[in-house]
Amino acid sequence: MSNIIKNDNEVLGNYYNKINELILNTKRNVAKNINYEMVELYYQIGSAINELIENYNLEESQNKIIKSFSEKLTREFGEGFSVPNLKKMKKFYLTYKGGSTLWNQLSWSHNRLIMNIENENKRNFYLEEMDIDESFTMQQLIKTKKDTQAMYKLISDSGLYAVIQYFLNN
Repeated sequence: MSNIIKNDNEVLGNYYNKINELILNTKRNVAKNINYEMVELYYQIGSAINELIENYNLEESQNKIIKSFSEKLTREFGEGFSVPNLKKMKKFYLTYKGGSTLWNQLSWSHNRLIMNIENENKRNFYLEEMDIDESFTMQQLIKTKKDTQAMYKLISDSGLYAVIQYFLNN
């Protein structure tokens, strides 16, 4: 046994690397699962707020309702349930209800950026073209959004030839 340890550091190194990779993969999966659950929670919170306001015709009182929820949720669960955040959750629900389901593969930060694209076709194009990957940073996302917006502008202003030229040159 001790000869194996002394003579074959390569074997030990390979097994160490295997164990290391298992740990790293599990950490990534845990982070993805937590993110998925948080984004799903925010969608459900938005849905509940919207349901209350629509079912009881409380549009005029929605700011008071959201403020009340914010105060109670913040006391009970801590930060993250401010009035602006609850309004974003409601907007998040309204943006994606009955539409694309790719949102649940993205972080909350990514979703907050994407849901501000008002045109549904542009938003869906953007979601589908984007490589959904946990390593896709916010800077990459913002750059991709700008590139996509530039492409739409070129399509509408200049036609297909200009689009091809733009992407060949950039």
